Amino acid sequence: MSITVKAVAYTDPEMKDFLRMPYQVQGDNPLYVPPLMIQQKDVLDPKKGPFHKYGTAQYFVAYDNGRPVGRLSAHLNPRHEKLHSPDDGFFGFFECENNPEASRALFDAAAGWLAKHGKKVILGPMGFGIYEDVGILIDGFDTMPALLQTHNPPYYQDLVESYGFTKAQDWVAFGGLPKPDLPIRGNFEEKIPKILEQTGYTMRQPTADEIISRSDEALKLFNDAWGPNWGHVPFTSEEFKHILKELKPVLRPNLMRAAFDENDEMIAYLINAPDINPAIRAMHGRLTPWGIARLYWEARYRTPHRIRSLIMGVRKEHQGRRIHLALMMSIYLEFLKFPLENWDCSLIAESNRATLRAYRVFEAEIYKTWRIYSYTMQS
Repeated sequence: MSITVKAVAYTDPEMKDFLRMPYQVQGDNPLYVPPLMIQQKDVLDPKKGPFHKYGTAQYFVAYDNGRPVGRLSAHLNPRHEKLHSPDDGFFGFFECENNPEASRALFDAAAGWLAKHGKKVILGPMGFGIYEDVGILIDGFDTMPALLQTHNPPYYQDLVESYGFTKAQDWVAFGGLPKPDLPIRGNFEEKIPKILEQTGYTMRQPTADEIISRSDEALKLFNDAWGPNWGHVPFTSEEFKHILKELKPVLRPNLMRAAFDENDEMIAYLINAPDINPAIRAMHGRLTPWGIARLYWEARYRTPHRIRSLIMGVRKEHQGRRIHLALMMSIYLEFLKFPLENWDCSLIAESNRATLRAYRVFEAEIYKTWRIYSYTMQS
């Protein structure tokens, strides 16, 4: 066996091997949902991806006698370094056949590149941020990932841990179905207005255009609410607007709730979206004109059968006043109208105990777990 690893620039011909690797490795798995190629290209392209305005990335492809068998990125995030540790570097976009020699060669290449940039610790896998393509799936292989979640074969855990990576943090997804007879439901219809009356807040269903037009306000809220999260790095305004514009087709007013104070300032929101992964899976990651039309119909008009709760946040000074429960109770009543097959609430860091408690109140159960790893390089 002869494994070689090539450092690849975005404009190199070998970038095609990098982009095709996810489907090469996992395409035969009926539960796997490949990334949309056009979106993956935009994220990785130094001229288009928001991360590249401040961060640096190097892509690597492993070859076995000339055949591509694995890939990963190594990247530097100065904004993480400023908030957490200047010793930290990252690996991400990891895909590999069940080939320990290839995975070791990839990790060696990433470690070497990061060491040259003065890094002592490797964290990953994750995309270019803590809220993108997070972790190795270590539990929950028997169900299709929800929208924007990663999926991988079970052997990935062995490939990573055999190199010497150890657990840094787990992230979980709650799943289940809303229950009309939920014991704590009581009179949600009465409890919601009482919370609003006691707090003086108003609650409504925002449109996607309103969320996007108030993106700086929504960003401030998100960064404030999620600031204590493990590894949190605040989004830049450009990054957050990019994410909202990418999500706009799946943002339906009836699946979103936002709370406002007496000055009409947004103080909390809960954003859910129809989970269109089954339709994406059927297109094998490639968007044809017909595929675009089908995805748009699935996202905007089809009665949802799968829903993912994407973001919930409450500004720090308004926490502890039960507004998050009002948002959750309101959306819970909405979900009871649909013939749901799964309600996914994710991703939640295991250290975020308050959010874990909130979802358990609604009798949701953890059904998937992803792990971010850490590796300390030898000096």
